Amino acid sequence: MDLPALYSSGLRHALAGAGLRQVVISSLDGLVGAVPPEDPFVVVVPRSRVAGVSRALGQEVDGTRCAVVELVETMSGAEFADAVARGSLGVVEMDADPEIIVEAVRSAARGQFLVPEVARQLLARSDAEADVPALGTEEIEWLRRLGQGVTVAALAHAAAYSEREMYRVLSRVYQRLGAASRTQALLNAQRWGLLDE
Repeated sequence: MDLPALYSSGLRHALAGAGLRQVVISSLDGLVGAVPPEDPFVVVVPRSRVAGVSRALGQEVDGTRCAVVELVETMSGAEFADAVARGSLGVVEMDADPEIIVEAVRSAARGQFLVPEVARQLLARSDAEADVPALGTEEIEWLRRLGQGVTVAALAHAAAYSEREMYRVLSRVYQRLGAASRTQALLNAQRWGLLDE
């Protein structure tokens, strides 16, 4: 629906070649009536038209009777997350190989989501990487130096803090790292790669 003519023709050819029955519509008004009431269907639509499709179909878009595959200009983690949040069962770049679009349609018809590479990479990240606390460069350098055996007194002197104030500052850094001790803070920082030069 609402695809450029040449693109739509190529997509129809790819879907037909894969043995998938298709209906081409030009307006949302014809969307519900274009498919027999008992048949499940997949709507392939540009991202800009997804909201209109969802409004036109209402309860039909539930992944059981109707699934939506969104076509986007460029794929990003945000595009993927937005598509999932909207309930779409596929998101594919417009210039993807036709076989990928066909597979996304087949997956959506089965009620499954074909995960694009960018999303796979995001999902493959460990929870530890996803939850890396934001630390300033000076705080990271303090952790690195502590890991190298530098004393708190030496850090305090270099940073122009009293030793007591340096302990307080480091305690707040440890808390942001989810640690109650210097050792645990250094282990967490190492796990997140914060100690790497």
